[in-house]
Amino acid sequence: MESFELPFITQNLKGIGGKLKETSESFIVEEVPVYEACGEGEHLFVNLTKEGLNTKEVVDKLRELFSLKREDVGVAGLKDREARTSQTISLRFGNYSSVDLEKIKEQIEEQFLDKGKKRVQVNWFKKHNNKLRPGHLLGNRFKIFVSELNCGLDEAEKRAEKIIDKIIEGGLPNYYGEQRFGQDGDNWQRGLDILNGKQKIYDKWLRSFLLSSVQSYLCNLYLKERILQEKYSKLMDGDVVKKTDTGGVFVVEKENLKREQERFDKREIVFTCPIYGDNLMQGKENTEAKMFEDKILEMVEIKKENMKYLSDGLRRQGILLFKKGDIVVEKDGKKNGLWFSFFLPKGSFATVLLREVMKG
Repeated sequence: MESFELPFITQNLKGIGGKLKETSESFIVEEVPVYEACGEGEHLFVNLTKEGLNTKEVVDKLRELFSLKREDVGVAGLKDREARTSQTISLRFGNYSSVDLEKIKEQIEEQFLDKGKKRVQVNWFKKHNNKLRPGHLLGNRFKIFVSELNCGLDEAEKRAEKIIDKIIEGGLPNYYGEQRFGQDGDNWQRGLDILNGKQKIYDKWLRSFLLSSVQSYLCNLYLKERILQEKYSKLMDGDVVKKTDTGGVFVVEKENLKREQERFDKREIVFTCPIYGDNLMQGKENTEAKMFEDKILEMVEIKKENMKYLSDGLRRQGILLFKKGDIVVEKDGKKNGLWFSFFLPKGSFATVLLREVMKG
């Protein structure tokens, strides 16, 4: 399912058109950690800024450079190649009290030199007592430039602000971005073939990645159907919802539906999407939400007995919520485009927000 097939929630508002990622300097990403390194331990947290490389490429080269095992290197999140991204990577050196950190910095930066240009800049080092693992971040800050607008700069700013106001009013569907589905958009289909026994992949990383793209596809399909069936702004009996202040999760009971809808309208709670897999938290059988979620699986003909091959089922916040001032738009007259600055929680995609604004 490609992103253009997904419904917009601001369909009636004109987009600004435009182009993303003309250069890495026009798509800037900075990780926001859950915790700071404590200053002692056998893991070295290395914060770096990279261009023209994805996280896996950097990790592989660092492992080779320092002769580290796969389990000795940790990351909190994966970053794209076509961007300027700052993130922290943990390296387990063990007892490295005598290691020259300045020399390590030079080694890393030299490893990524390309025709005299630094593709990786080391920002800082700090020790910690555990490795970084996926999810060890609050989210990411973005600063993104959109060029080649389909209207004048002033008009584009007005259109963008109208769309942003609508997003602030109703929230943004927390779709997975199209990069999850590969250049040809078929990663999910390859994963589905693995799941249904039509294809075998022996590379563990690739197999896991393709299977996760199936989960991402199903989540997008769930949100799409929820919007098309006008259930995006309404709760269902059996919905698994999340408290926006504490993050607590619970199931909506039919007798409490009216009360919970009022809390939903006040943004005290938000519905969650199923990340299908083993032990998925769901409402009771025969509830509207449970039947809705089961119908999504039927739409792609996944056999329930094969769900065990997916990772454990999770719940993903279905709507991203913003306040006034969370999404900032700035005109750039010299470059004739707009800059967008905003924060997104981990696992959410900047391209999903921008596609709503661009409509392209």
